[in-house]
Amino acid sequence: MAKIPEEPNTHSESCLTNAFHFNSSGLLAARQDEFMVAALLKEHVLELLGVLTGGNVIDNRSSLANCGLRPPPPQAKTDHSRMNLKDAIQNFDPSCLRHTLVETRNPDGSVTVTDKYGLPKDHETTEPRPEPNFSTYGFIVNPNPDMQVGDVDVDGYHILFGSLDVAKDRECLKSHGVTHVINLISNYAPNYFPNDFQYLSLILYDDYEFRLRDSIYQCSDYLKMIKRENGRCFIHCDAGRSRSPSMVIGYLITVEEYSYERAYNVVNNARNVSINFNFRSQLMAMA
Repeated sequence: MAKIPEEPNTHSESCLTNAFHFNSSGLLAARQDEFMVAALLKEHVLELLGVLTGGNVIDNRSSLANCGLRPPPPQAKTDHSRMNLKDAIQNFDPSCLRHTLVETRNPDGSVTVTDKYGLPKDHETTEPRPEPNFSTYGFIVNPNPDMQVGDVDVDGYHILFGSLDVAKDRECLKSHGVTHVINLISNYAPNYFPNDFQYLSLILYDDYEFRLRDSIYQCSDYLKMIKRENGRCFIHCDAGRSRSPSMVIGYLITVEEYSYERAYNVVNNARNVSINFNFRSQLMAMA
């Protein structure tokens, strides 16, 4: 029995030929042919679904999901989104923005308030805010007085240092035999007892820019004078942790020729200190 040759499927062969045909446009032409094959496959799938559903055409996402097929992604409404964004930009009113105030804390602790143009402005607000736990001069207020007095004994010559709380207490100063006081924060702390003690008034800023050298030499000369008079000096800043101990360390380095490590240990043993990095680096360079 003669075998009847199968009739070739010219339509499928042409699709496959187009799918793998590369002309002078290279990959672009191949990509276009892939889209054609995908379109044909889509038609075959829809025909198959029509058979499975009794001839009804399935064109909704829930029906496709019920048949075990992944529904196509929803069409993005790009044109509508672009129009909304364009309208929002065109209708934007800068006056609706909240006014911005910049608070700048100065080295002396005071605060300057400026607007966005850098012009000074009084701070105004309609919203109640809790009072911050900061003083006018930018440091945290500690209601507990610090009455500890650091006493550095250099061959019988006593140099005292500490906080502003001690400088306010006349009886405490007298009980320690103080005759002179070095006030390192005279920009906001007055000389409280000018009739009882002699004062040297200086201004030091506990920050990362202030230069100590001139202040150290002023304090050292004053301390040498007090030593000749057999007096006793109390050096104070605000907290007594950075500026006043730095002056004592500076004296020990420049006058008594201590190393930085030795001077720091002597002062820190007299009273716990916390000298900022700027001061430490300058004192180490002077040693």
